[in-house]
Amino acid sequence: MSTNKIALIVICIIVLGCMKSKLSDKQESTTESPIETLIYTKEWSDIFMSQRNSEWTSGLIFYTSKEGKVTELGAKLSKGTYIVALWDSTTQNLLAHTSVTVYDSTKFAYTKIEDIQISPGKPYIVTVNNTPIGLPYHEYWVYYFANVSDYFPNTIGNITFTMQCSKATPNQLSIFPFEWSRIYLAGLPAFKFVADN
Repeated sequence: MSTNKIALIVICIIVLGCMKSKLSDKQESTTESPIETLIYTKEWSDIFMSQRNSEWTSGLIFYTSKEGKVTELGAKLSKGTYIVALWDSTTQNLLAHTSVTVYDSTKFAYTKIEDIQISPGKPYIVTVNNTPIGLPYHEYWVYYFANVSDYFPNTIGNITFTMQCSKATPNQLSIFPFEWSRIYLAGLPAFKFVADN
């Protein structure tokens, strides 16, 4: 076998090895949408409500098993634009918030945010205010838990949800939902998570 052929074979092996390594890195950095997965794999009772003067901030408390980033915030509500936020549950500090526009109430909608690094084992809360920006009234789905112990704690991929929470909110501002609720969520917050390699 000539030197040129041997050199070509070695180059091919190196290139294939690099491609495999990059593909492996990509697969490990899969984006997770844990709340969507939770909702679509559990039997939740959802009841449509049309109310005035019923503003709520609803949230889900969670922690991750791996270091990683929250890259998007989202919601599932009736059509409209809503404020979604990410909180440090321990310090009650607001880590990120953004507006999310829902065009189809049967699907989750997301908005890209500047990546927020989160640490494993540390509790965080993702919240949504159910009052759409610029509208005097709103319609939204209320998600009831028939048996809370069936839902929490619940691990989806790298994320474990421990409880839901809510707080009556006078406007669309991001307010820490420190009144724990064990019954329902007036609108669903959501987020996307990418674990570090």
